[in-house]
Amino acid sequence: MQSADLAAVRAVVETLDTFPADARQVFLEGLPGSVAGTGGILLAAALQDANAAASKASEEASAAAEEAANELDMVKTALEEVSSSVETTQAEAEKTESISKAAAKVAKEAEREHNFSEKAAASQTKEWAAVREEQARAAAVLGGSFRLLEAGGWEDEEVKVASVQAVEDFLNDINAEKVLIAALPIAISAKPDSRKPFDAMAVEAAGKVLASHLAGLEAKVRESEPEEKEAKAELLGLWALAEVAREKAQETKDAALIASAELSTAESRLTLSRKRLQEVEATSTDSAAKKARCESRLVELRAGEEAVGRLKAAPAQEDIAEPVEGAAEAASSVA
Repeated sequence: MQSADLAAVRAVVETLDTFPADARQVFLEGLPGSVAGTGGILLAAALQDANAAASKASEEASAAAEEAANELDMVKTALEEVSSSVETTQAEAEKTESISKAAAKVAKEAEREHNFSEKAAASQTKEWAAVREEQARAAAVLGGSFRLLEAGGWEDEEVKVASVQAVEDFLNDINAEKVLIAALPIAISAKPDSRKPFDAMAVEAAGKVLASHLAGLEAKVRESEPEEKEAKAELLGLWALAEVAREKAQETKDAALIASAELSTAESRLTLSRKRLQEVEATSTDSAAKKARCESRLVELRAGEEAVGRLKAAPAQEDIAEPVEGAAEAASSVA
């Protein structure tokens, strides 16, 4: 038992900074007898001071370790929340991206269908426009130049010549009879009361040809109107669908960009949280290690105190008879 106590005392004394190296050596060499003298008293005081300091350090280390452990728990909880947020944000971003792609596909298909229908209807639309244009020209020639000449309403020669030319050109364009085309300019250039029977007959025939041609054009326009309206309505509907699809595609694209930015932000937060967790884990580990060292030091100091107490209570007989004066003097010098 005494050998264990001596080992405990030696272990403690060797770690006490209050014992200078030379005094420590003398004290250790005088064991166990040096414990019973002044050196023992000083050692007890030094141990008490060291124990108090170690207790304080242990309390501080325990508090720091507890604080670090609590912070670690909070950081872990926060990291779990951020991780969950990232998963949710990622799922939302993937969903939004999928919707955006689908909307873009729909928009592209709607645009393709509209363009195809527009191209398919272009030739027919052109024909309808040509008929309307021809109708307008026929109405202008019949109601304008021809009626002016028929009534003899021109005021100067220049107007008459231009009107005659317009009627003649139009009759040529619609492939009227050559005889009528040849006779009309002279016949219609005369005032109504100056026209001969043949002239009057030629003017009347020309009027019928022009009126018949105009009536035919008007009939074509009326016949084509329902189909033309339906075609225009269909194109308009396809255009509207394509426009709505384009707007939807743009909206979902914008939403996908926002979701992507939110995901990037969440991932950055996750990275920072993981980094913070590593820092706090390191601090927690250091605090726990420091706490363990302080507790070990306390155990060591208390074991030394107890060993000193036992050695004082039952010192070896030979050490009582011959105390080591050098150790006492060394210990006194430390005090």
